[in-house]
Amino acid sequence: MFLGKKKLSQVPSYYNSSDCLLLSLSDKFSFNKTIPAKLQTYLASKKPILALSSGEIENIIKKAKCGYVSKSNNVDDFQKKILKLSKINKSKLNILGNNGFIYLNKKFNRKIQLNRLLNSILRM
Repeated sequence: MFLGKKKLSQVPSYYNSSDCLLLSLSDKFSFNKTIPAKLQTYLASKKPILALSSGEIENIIKKAKCGYVSKSNNVDDFQKKILKLSKINKSKLNILGNNGFIYLNKKFNRKIQLNRLLNSILRM
């Protein structure tokens, strides 16, 4: 079910009532090399991610084991991933969502990232 744009204050209630979150980006060089803030928000929600994307988004979802991803232009594979996700029980959905949350805290934690940057600068 696609509901369209919602006010920011309404978003948490929609995340909480969903089984997974959709992330779709066009297959452009700039999108393949960046990580949109939406991905971090999705990881923080502890929900599985279903994505149509390539590049860094694809790498992160696979490394985090937090959902399923298809290349941006591969509609047939995306359909298969939707069906696969629809057959997963609630326990497995929770595992995928928690995997994303764990990955977020390991890889996007501000304190850890600042310490890495500081250590890199000090090694120069």
